[in-house]
Amino acid sequence: MQLHVGRAAKLAATLAIGVSLAGCSVGHSAAGAKPTPSASQHQSADDPASEISRDAQSWVCCPPAARGPDKAIPQRDPMVELWTAPAPRGSGPQISLRFLRALQRGDELAAASELSAWGRTLLAQAGMSAIHRVMRDVVRHAELDRTGMCSRARSLSANAAVVSCGSRHVVVHLGDWITPGVLISAEHPRHDVYRGPHTHAFTTLDLLTLR
Repeated sequence: MQLHVGRAAKLAATLAIGVSLAGCSVGHSAAGAKPTPSASQHQSADDPASEISRDAQSWVCCPPAARGPDKAIPQRDPMVELWTAPAPRGSGPQISLRFLRALQRGDELAAASELSAWGRTLLAQAGMSAIHRVMRDVVRHAELDRTGMCSRARSLSANAAVVSCGSRHVVVHLGDWITPGVLISAEHPRHDVYRGPHTHAFTTLDLLTLR
């Protein structure tokens, strides 16, 4: 009887030790185990799907800073440019030819820039609508709407040149070397120096009273 009791006690002690060791083993195994990587963690850094995901997250988190308005390039006033334009360059015939060609292509500001300093100043003060009226009047008197393209010019005197426009001739009056440029006042055609059929580039509008 005592023998059976002793064996039962030893068996119980052995089972208790086994359970204790098993618990320690499970504890160590749980503490030392590494977490299993998820499917998203297995994605490579080069995976396009992960790149799109990161881009989407960065957009939601940190949208790009709003751009300020683009700085507009300041536009210069054409009347100021005309007022401050340098004197026309070249000889009298060259200035005259540029003047009539600008009128033929409808570039009235370019034509106005070929005037003498006094004419440029008066037109710049009067404004663009006045420039348009004056230049249309010059075209009418020179009859440029009835001529061919102006192609060449030659000097008539120190203050005039004749320009060939197709089969017609237009006399252009010029300032002196101190104030070079085209003169369009109606008084200048009175001093005619060209013999043969021709017209004059001038206006009957008073530049002093333009508005």
